[in-house]
Amino acid sequence: MVAWLSSKKSEMQTLPIKLLSTKILEADIILDAKASDIDIECIPFIQITTLQDTDLNEKLISISNKKIRAIFTSSNAVKALQELLPKPPEWSYSTLEGRTLKSAASYFGPQKNTVTGHDGLSLAKGLVNEGDRVEKFFFCGNKRLDVLPDYLKEHGVQLEEVIVYKNEKIKKTITEKYSGILFFSPSAVKSFYSENPNEVGTLLFAFGESTKKALQTYSRNEIILNDEPNQAAFLEKIKKYFKHE
Repeated sequence: MVAWLSSKKSEMQTLPIKLLSTKILEADIILDAKASDIDIECIPFIQITTLQDTDLNEKLISISNKKIRAIFTSSNAVKALQELLPKPPEWSYSTLEGRTLKSAASYFGPQKNTVTGHDGLSLAKGLVNEGDRVEKFFFCGNKRLDVLPDYLKEHGVQLEEVIVYKNEKIKKTITEKYSGILFFSPSAVKSFYSENPNEVGTLLFAFGESTKKALQTYSRNEIILNDEPNQAAFLEKIKKYFKHE
């Protein structure tokens, strides 16, 4: 079972710091953490699979030559689209900052005046404020959040949703002891707690407000929030908590 963890930082700092990440992290993040005496074990709780569907392929071909605005709130969507359309279309794009923007720029090429946001709501607000009437397509997974499409709809912005990947639960029971657990999405939270009980006192780290809210439905434990959309900022938050700055 996941280790019991004291809420007192002074007691926590005397323990060997071993964390569980519920997704695979970038290699340099693991090495950076290790340099600060924080060991992170990565065990994914969701599986991302690109959709292979005739209707989807036909849809993508039909819009590939149009001038549209492609919207992404996940780097998984960018990667899935790249797999489905290896040759990047000449689309403008709007994304979350951090890893998603980096993936989009790598696929489509750098773009000036890109509307970005640190989360779905701030991205949606940016799109509304921009007032661009170009056709907008939201490329996403089958378990995407409602925040962005709902906000755009409420403000009269037409949006077509295109699901390009599947987000599926990975069943896994944890027996190792950890000082804390890192969560990156509401889907991972749901998947984790479907197979593992909440241990009172276990420290939880949440990547984004929506992940924090999901954790609060399963646990009343202390939750450390990172609201910056990149793994490096998340690690800095963890290091600061354990005073390994």
